[in-house]
Amino acid sequence: MAGRYYNYANSPSPAKWINSAATNSFRSCKNVAFTRNGFGYRVHDLPNSPSTGRLADSVCWGEDPCMQNSEPQEDAQSPDEVFLTAVLFEIALGLIALALGWWLGPDPRDLVPKFSFDTGLIESLRGLIAGQMGWESVSGGILIGLVAAIPMLILIEIVRRIPCEPVRELERLSDDGMMKTLLSLRPMEMIAISLCAGIGEELLFRGWLMYWLVDVHNSLTTATGEVPSSTTALMVALIVSSIAFGLVHPISKLYIILAAVMGLYFGGLVIWTGNLLVPITAHAAYDAVQMLVTSRAERSGNETKTS
Repeated sequence: MAGRYYNYANSPSPAKWINSAATNSFRSCKNVAFTRNGFGYRVHDLPNSPSTGRLADSVCWGEDPCMQNSEPQEDAQSPDEVFLTAVLFEIALGLIALALGWWLGPDPRDLVPKFSFDTGLIESLRGLIAGQMGWESVSGGILIGLVAAIPMLILIEIVRRIPCEPVRELERLSDDGMMKTLLSLRPMEMIAISLCAGIGEELLFRGWLMYWLVDVHNSLTTATGEVPSSTTALMVALIVSSIAFGLVHPISKLYIILAAVMGLYFGGLVIWTGNLLVPITAHAAYDAVQMLVTSRAERSGNETKTS
């Protein structure tokens, strides 16, 4: 498309152009490079660019380089949109778990202790120190969950130090556009997303799926005339639900494996304590620490590059 193209100096992105001769729609250009001048942006065709027009300074005539051999690019989501999408997605998982528990059973809420002022935070902490595990309470479950996040953080730190390509691929995830936006969020927003992820994913995978698989295993075993084994049923359900948990994190092959291992760990926590708040807290704490640490490292790296 030929026409006159203007680049506005105050545009939020230099790759936004408007064709005043034909339309008022904006397009993103991939075949040109930009350097700033006093009027706007000077535009250069990149090597091997299919565009025939030569754009110069802020106004020119010629072929639109965005229209040849390239599709218009959609704008990336803003940080606010990424935050809202992540929160709503994780909340939706929790609502799905509650709906499935109501429809098919079992109810994941049965694994969450009722809040009581009888056993406060200090009392629970004293009980833990004295060796009297108070994981049946809300405060005790949260405290144990916070402690339970530490082994996962240590494991990931060990994995990150392994010199192999899958690990390097995992490290490069922070360069992804969506991940960069996620890591640019405010700390409280990252914590909110982590909390929603801990609640939503644990309600679905440990609170409902794992124990639903136990019921299915027992039903199938009974149908064959055998006596169901609770231990076997739990182990099978733990493994299957953990594999499912890994498969819904298809960021990379290594990430799937790590997520499945964490699924085993979270499932083991709820089997051991009978309190879903333990894996919820551990999951949320792990996610929050990872996001905050990675975000800080990214920002420090960017400051180092610009200095």
